[in-house]
Amino acid sequence: MKLQNLTPNKIEKNFEIYTNQIEKALKKGQKTNLKDFTTQLHNYTALFERAPETDKLVKKTSLMAERIVGYGKLDFASVIYSFLLKTVKNQKLIEDIAMKQLALAKRINDPIHIMARTADIRKIYQEISPKSPEHIKWMRAEIKSIRRVINHYEHSKNNYQTITRNPQPKEFYEKLLGTTLVDLGKILKQKEPKEALPLFEEAQEIFKKQDMKDSLNFTKVLIQETQEKLK
Repeated sequence: MKLQNLTPNKIEKNFEIYTNQIEKALKKGQKTNLKDFTTQLHNYTALFERAPETDKLVKKTSLMAERIVGYGKLDFASVIYSFLLKTVKNQKLIEDIAMKQLALAKRINDPIHIMARTADIRKIYQEISPKSPEHIKWMRAEIKSIRRVINHYEHSKNNYQTITRNPQPKEFYEKLLGTTLVDLGKILKQKEPKEALPLFEEAQEIFKKQDMKDSLNFTKVLIQETQEKLK
């Protein structure tokens, strides 16, 4: 579908017609190709980035995803939420969409997507209120979700609901855990050094295992500084 020569209003109309057709087909239980749907959504990326009433368009699309969840087509709903997260700029809407997709990932028991959506929400608070209680809360949640992926890696890999990419090797998530532990420890170090120290120590062991020399040396410095605060 070539959209570049159409006006924004015409593109929006085409989008509504297309998504209505998809929703009707899913509601009736008709066979619908998820990969084709994903591709078509991608074609509408520019519309969401420059539409005059983007928030209105996003809300309508998000409501469509909620209805599709009601039809039991959770994979299609997840594709819509992922599409919206990549195209929406409004922070409040991003948070709302990320929360909905997090709930969906929990519903289908997909640990890798739970981790990713938790990270999305953490990034929002990192942007709008860094080091706030909400930011720290979501950093803790992100660490918990990464641990789950690592501790139940085969289950996480098998339950990864996506058609566009494969899960990363287990080592990738271990490295991610290490860097996230350090990020949280750096926030806590000044006021809560007792809590920060074990985070750094755990990260240190991960960096040793993964032979991440620069990260390991940096973490050793953080551990020394934190130990000094505890004397």
